[in-house]
Amino acid sequence: MIGKCGHNCSLCPWSRTRHERLQPGEWDSFFEEVKKYVGYSVTKNPCHGCQTPDNKLSRDVGVHNFVRGCPARKCAQLNQVRNCAYCSEYPCHEIEIMNEEITRESVAARIGEEVPDCAYQAYIEIFQGMAQLDPIRETLALEEIVQARFVERKTPKTVGFPGGVSIGKNRMVAFRTLHKMLTGIARSSFGLKDIETYAVGERLKKRRKSVQRFLWIVGRYGTIREEESDLLLNSLLYSELKKTAKELPSSESGIIGLLKIVKRHGVRGEIIPLIDNWKTPTGYLRDRAGNKPGWQIRVWLTKAAGDFEGLKALNDYAKLLTDEYGRRAFGRFCEANMSVIESA
Repeated sequence: MIGKCGHNCSLCPWSRTRHERLQPGEWDSFFEEVKKYVGYSVTKNPCHGCQTPDNKLSRDVGVHNFVRGCPARKCAQLNQVRNCAYCSEYPCHEIEIMNEEITRESVAARIGEEVPDCAYQAYIEIFQGMAQLDPIRETLALEEIVQARFVERKTPKTVGFPGGVSIGKNRMVAFRTLHKMLTGIARSSFGLKDIETYAVGERLKKRRKSVQRFLWIVGRYGTIREEESDLLLNSLLYSELKKTAKELPSSESGIIGLLKIVKRHGVRGEIIPLIDNWKTPTGYLRDRAGNKPGWQIRVWLTKAAGDFEGLKALNDYAKLLTDEYGRRAFGRFCEANMSVIESA
């Protein structure tokens, strides 16, 4: 069975078909290989497949929560197509990105070794959805292609820079520059195309929120270093914050990907190892070694983004918002609402 996005559901490690093919005693090795090559833990309760209607998906299987929320699946349902090959926007940017997420090259880079052919065929090839969808598309007549339904995207609300502020020239420039950056982030498409489609629009919302959340925790909880003109956030704190900030990535590749996105807006960053075994054999980050953090994120700003004065303004702004609004502070931050600096 082919999923909406082209993934081969019959060969998926989470599928009922794949589980039925396992011999007695193979589960443990199967589990470890899936975790190594795909990056996620396989569940014993199998997935019913994304072609299954919502009302027939089990409610006690965690993977079905993912299936229900999959933006590509929801988009295909909205457009009433069997799979994405039938859509007028195929391949949209969402499908292209999904085909790039789990590849032989990306897996090899994460685990630090070449992927053998048998592992590629068993665990990775199935996620190359366009290899399944392209042949279907080629057979379709023009009248079989469905015109996609576009979703109206409202520009996120932002608040203009407050007037009548008197906080000193240098600090004023730093806050204005920060305001410009945060406003630009709120309105950015982050390099995504086809954002009028449901699937890409949902990815855009998640990407925007992850960038905003990352900058928020950097500004609110990072440690400023005057002598280095940067800011540090260690893995122990990051891991603790992530418990209530699900938008934040937890893997090395996820954090690196996020740093690449914020780079467009003048934010620079890197992951700095603090212990020898800071990564697992499968390429995931270890938060700690005892009470010692396993790594830290170093952040600094370019001159266009305010340089070190901009970083201090970010730190000050996050603290001012927290003092003024408490739990509602992050919402004001996403709006670039700087009314709090009028009394700073």
